Amino acid sequence: MSNLSETLRLEVAPLGVSVATLMIGTVTTPFHANEPRFTLPPNSRYAAIAETISRWASGEASPKGCSAQELADLILPDVLGTTGHGMFWRGPNSGAVKFVAQWVPGWLAVSLSSPTEGIIAN
Repeated sequence: MSNLSETLRLEVAPLGVSVATLMIGTVTTPFHANEPRFTLPPNSRYAAIAETISRWASGEASPKGCSAQELADLILPDVLGTTGHGMFWRGPNSGAVKFVAQWVPGWLAVSLSSPTEGIIAN
């Protein structure tokens, strides 16, 4: 998506249209608020790490982020076009995501982004 956005930015710039790509970091939301408590079957081979899996499934182990309002305040100058044009990395942990996107192979980045998926799939 970032390549498409950057191409669009370059294509429509002569027409006076600005395009900004916002790569945001972690935002705290009530995403997990209504999820049932995570449980494993009684004889699960993952019983030894059940607490770790439960913390990830509930969002408790997720990186801490900023509120939606804090993010809105942070990106407003980029959306209004007062900070230039192009790609902007904003919010908590966005620097880490930028590093991973640029330097870590794609297959590894995907496995790092969802640690319980690899455990359960195996």
